Amino acid sequence: MSTPSQRLFADGAADEPGTVGDYLRATPPDPEQQTAADSARRVNAGEPWAPVVRELLDSLALARDDGDLRRLTAVEPAKVDERVDAYLAAVVEHHCSQRGIGAPEWVLNPDRFLQRWWWPGSTRALDALCVRDSPAAFRRRGIFIGKTTLHRI
Repeated sequence: MSTPSQRLFADGAADEPGTVGDYLRATPPDPEQQTAADSARRVNAGEPWAPVVRELLDSLALARDDGDLRRLTAVEPAKVDERVDAYLAAVVEHHCSQRGIGAPEWVLNPDRFLQRWWWPGSTRALDALCVRDSPAAFRRRGIFIGKTTLHRI
């Protein structure tokens, strides 16, 4: 039984999804609206990178099949800055790996790897945990994130 804060609909009708995650899986957003390339365009247009990447994570997680995931990640994003460029490549590589499909070639471009290590959003006290918990696609690029950073729904 879900808690009231998890309920999406107050009446709890059996034919309606019960949580936000259920709703999003039942009515996923149009994957054409948030590709990796779209993410870079939005950041280059002035949007903050973190919320844009969270929306990309949602689109990748809700991709209906491998074909959808490939379509969302096929086009190389425009360059933003070295950190965002590497982060986008890590997100795409990680999601492809989780689905068991090959990542697009652009994620392996040398300019998608950092020269200096980066802990986005971490406090110094948590740096060692981030080194331990970061997925391989992030660690190999010198990006260290917490184990729940990629959890969305």
